[in-house]
Amino acid sequence: MATAACWALLGWLLLESVVASTGATTKVPLQRQDLTNFNTTDLAQRIRTRRKNRAAASFLSRWWPAPVVDAQEEEEAVERLRNHKNLLYVGKVDIGEPAQEVTLVFDTGSSDLWVSDKAFTEQQSYTWQPTDYNVAIMYGSGSVAGYYGTDKVCLQPSSLPCIPRQPIMLATVTLQIQLDYMDGILGLGFVGISHVHRTFLRNLNESFQDLTFAFQLRPDHSEGGSFVYFGEFDEVMAQGFLETGIAKEQVLHAQVLDLFKIPDMQHLQAGWWLAELRAKVMGQPKNLTSLRFRFLLHSWLLVAFLLTCAYLSQRYCKIYYKGTGRPCCDCCCSTLWCLCYLLGAIYLINFFVVVFSVGDWMERPVLAAFDTGTSLISMPTADFLSVASTMFGEKYFTDCEVVRGNLVCDCSIAPKVRPLVFEFPAGGSIVLRPSEMFVKVGQTHDMELCLTGLAANPQPIWILGDVFLRQVFAVHAFKRREVALFPYHPEKVAETLETWGADEGGAATTVAAVATLVAAVSALWALRRGKEPEKMAEPLLPPIRPEVS
Repeated sequence: MATAACWALLGWLLLESVVASTGATTKVPLQRQDLTNFNTTDLAQRIRTRRKNRAAASFLSRWWPAPVVDAQEEEEAVERLRNHKNLLYVGKVDIGEPAQEVTLVFDTGSSDLWVSDKAFTEQQSYTWQPTDYNVAIMYGSGSVAGYYGTDKVCLQPSSLPCIPRQPIMLATVTLQIQLDYMDGILGLGFVGISHVHRTFLRNLNESFQDLTFAFQLRPDHSEGGSFVYFGEFDEVMAQGFLETGIAKEQVLHAQVLDLFKIPDMQHLQAGWWLAELRAKVMGQPKNLTSLRFRFLLHSWLLVAFLLTCAYLSQRYCKIYYKGTGRPCCDCCCSTLWCLCYLLGAIYLINFFVVVFSVGDWMERPVLAAFDTGTSLISMPTADFLSVASTMFGEKYFTDCEVVRGNLVCDCSIAPKVRPLVFEFPAGGSIVLRPSEMFVKVGQTHDMELCLTGLAANPQPIWILGDVFLRQVFAVHAFKRREVALFPYHPEKVAETLETWGADEGGAATTVAAVATLVAAVSALWALRRGKEPEKMAEPLLPPIRPEVS
């Protein structure tokens, strides 16, 4: 045992000496900008009201899920919240000749390089070459517009080769993008999502045989700070082993998907650093039956509506024109009856789909993009309710608010939230505990509020932002179209499995849901097949007709 430990130590020392002697990787420091100007007073008051209404509100009104705050209702607070959640990791870049230093976000979720015209003056650079190519770029929380040109770009420190003619968009208009802590964005994605073919990575790749870069993102309170490394594949991978100390078999690998068709290129191209993973929540909430029953109560409202609608349509069909035997408003009655059934069937099907998804996020494949320009874990809107209710249980309804798709909760509920797990195709998992996902945004006299790390987006893919990437040393191999993740704490997977087992639950709710569906259909069918409308009795004697004289 001791001999093995000695050999392992010797191996690490040799590896460290090799990396130190080659000096082939370039280490670019990053600075985390934590925006803390979020006013939490109104949001805390809404959560307090939600808790209070559990006892004071009517029996049915309390079962509605946490609402989405209207944009106009909370414009100022939402703006500050959006600023806060953008925990930016920025680095220094020199543009032009003579060099003008700008601060850019290093973003693997985009591929364009743009800088604000307030930070870079093109007239002061004699290497700037303007073009007439005007572009508008849309981001998840804002947009920019301007025109492209080319100029010299150098990353700091200067050991990396400069790019003499890099396409740069000079942004003359920025909407809903704060420039207090950055001057622009350096996109580190592929050509599939770029407005120009000569992306920064394609140009930088010409100076390398196997261009690879890695992000090491840390909170401010961690030692060492945050960095991005550039170099050859083997050297950057060696750096990952040095930083994490894990074994080779513990490294997680994912292949980047080529999904974009570019007109001038023969094959499909990559855009985001997008891979197929499997996402799951550890176990199920212990209160799964109660959680689903909150939604199930809505079905009784549905049944009451359908029965009332059916009764009224049948009731008025029993009114006949005097002496004719024909029902009054026959066409209107049939139309109303059909409408009751149509709307009821659509709503009932949709409702039961929602009921069985609440609190029961099963392990399933997802398309996930690794994005250093996003702070949270953003998922499709269709997945958000299921994932959030499974992780948070009843706390999702009582201690949280959804603000423009971002889930904000009382920080004190973190120990009761279930972990989120991502499994990789080649084996291995990343476990995200609530303590690693929650980001404090402010506090009042009796409550601390946190961003939970979860958000909803209208896109069909998951976006794994800094909440995820801070748990790993993330290696991106440009030519290989591959992502290699070095977990800092791989032992967390086994520990989490022991702590959070899959709980039994949901059987009673399943039976109740099926019983409700059967009762609703049976009642409607019985009402439909019940007593037919009574026709006017035939007269005992034929009507007296006047004789024709």
